[in-house]
Amino acid sequence: MNFKYTEIMDYIKSEIAKGTYKSKLPSIRGMAIRFSCSNSTVIKAYSELEDQGIIYSFPKSGYYINQNRKDSGREFDFFSGIPLSSYLPFDAMEEAYASSFKENNISIINYSYSRGYEKLRELLADTFGLGLDPSRVFILSGTQNFFNLMVAMILKKDQEMLVEDPTYNLLVGALNAYGKKLQAVPRTLQGLDLDALEQKAKHGEFRYFYTMSRNHNPLGTSLTKSERKRLLALARQYDFYILEDDYIKELSEEPCLFEEDPDRVIYLRSFSKTISPSLRLCSLTVPEALKEDVSRTNSYMNTGASLISQDVLYRYLTSDQYHKNTRMLQERIQEKCAVLKRCLSDCPYPYYVPDMGLYGYIELPPGFRTMELLETLDAKGLRFRSDVEFSVTRTVGGLRISLSRVENKAIEKGIAELLLEMNRVVLEKKEPKDIYI
Repeated sequence: MNFKYTEIMDYIKSEIAKGTYKSKLPSIRGMAIRFSCSNSTVIKAYSELEDQGIIYSFPKSGYYINQNRKDSGREFDFFSGIPLSSYLPFDAMEEAYASSFKENNISIINYSYSRGYEKLRELLADTFGLGLDPSRVFILSGTQNFFNLMVAMILKKDQEMLVEDPTYNLLVGALNAYGKKLQAVPRTLQGLDLDALEQKAKHGEFRYFYTMSRNHNPLGTSLTKSERKRLLALARQYDFYILEDDYIKELSEEPCLFEEDPDRVIYLRSFSKTISPSLRLCSLTVPEALKEDVSRTNSYMNTGASLISQDVLYRYLTSDQYHKNTRMLQERIQEKCAVLKRCLSDCPYPYYVPDMGLYGYIELPPGFRTMELLETLDAKGLRFRSDVEFSVTRTVGGLRISLSRVENKAIEKGIAELLLEMNRVVLEKKEPKDIYI
């Protein structure tokens, strides 16, 4: 499915290549008239080209061509997980901010509440359809504060957290910063090692298990129905809690663990990838048995979020624009995933691409010269990322392919170049140096 803003982007790139535009681009209004679209559509296109480094803006003057990066390598950024500005609901968020300031009294700029904005907590509790008490929902200022909260909880009771390997790199960094020795169980394209997890559970080695049950980062995989069932059964049998990180709920299709057992799962939902990173918000929904402990710890940790951001998020989630923009985002991401699957069909190594998600993954054989591959691609303007930063043991298992900042044409060209270089690395064996005595 083509979008008007991508047509504008393709047109501008073509005109730059032909030399039609040599310095300044047409005004936003002029381009909107040319393409029979709104000003905001042109702004999205210009913003995206600016993200890619192809153009830059000058206040009160307009947009200009970046002469040093007419064909920016950022167009082939398979490394970053930061969403493209044009994928975020700018118009709807602008409207939500405006109505928030217009309709609220001065209290909107005051301190927030320790548990969070009541209307937003009630809304998020209702989304599960389980009749949850909103007192089980907390609003925090970003995922990093969730990590700080959980580390504080396990430190004060001398408890341990078990993680998947690989896992979210910021969690690894947070635990290391607090001096916690990481415990991990393997998770690969073949699934989560539940046998290893059970062995640790039997000996009471951990109190919490952190998982990305769907759209795992970096693997892109989701737990199967049988894996979810067994994991929840183990949590009940050995009395531990599951920390479920659902960072892209809008792009996830499988059921989440919390819906299946809200008494054994601490559910984390963030909004940075699909709505807006600038809100700096995440929600935490906890089992009834933990809510008072979480509430006390949260009060002392001062993880409360901006009241303005919470009100804006509430207004957006209850608007028609939320459902419309979500469907549009899903269509675009599904299309990207389909393109990536097609492009990887000749990949010589095991790989996985979800039907809808932000990350694909290629599993590499032991001893593969991954750094050489990445450096060669980077020199050509294509950025890819190994999973070493996500690994507890700091070993390379494969490549994470992010779809956050690439469009379909870039996927086709970038993956073709990736496969070409992978084959070259395999064929060009390193010759041992002669040794002279």
